Amino acid sequence: MKVSTDNSIKSDQLLKSRVRRACQILEEVVGPRSDSVMSDWSVADDGTGFRLVYVTISDSAGNRAETHFQPNELANEDLIYAKFYKKWGDLLQQQSHKLLDLLMGKN
Repeated sequence: MKVSTDNSIKSDQLLKSRVRRACQILEEVVGPRSDSVMSDWSVADDGTGFRLVYVTISDSAGNRAETHFQPNELANEDLIYAKFYKKWGDLLQQQSHKLLDLLMGKN
């Protein structure tokens, strides 16, 4: 899997470690297709003064799914698995809709 992280993650050792583990979990969720998947990680204020870690998962066909974590949620592997299974499912659904449209000639 290709991973991109912004500098605010790279400079925070605890967050960097948690994101690294979350990436391993994402690779487990995606399985053998992980070579064709990209995850893009960033940190931003949620508008109320709290930091959130955002991740965008995309595939080589341009399908995307996004989610976010509070930094402390990245210590909860069950939550990470749950969010990634949901988002990977969303991405696969996008893929299947595009394929169905293609088969039905709806380009």
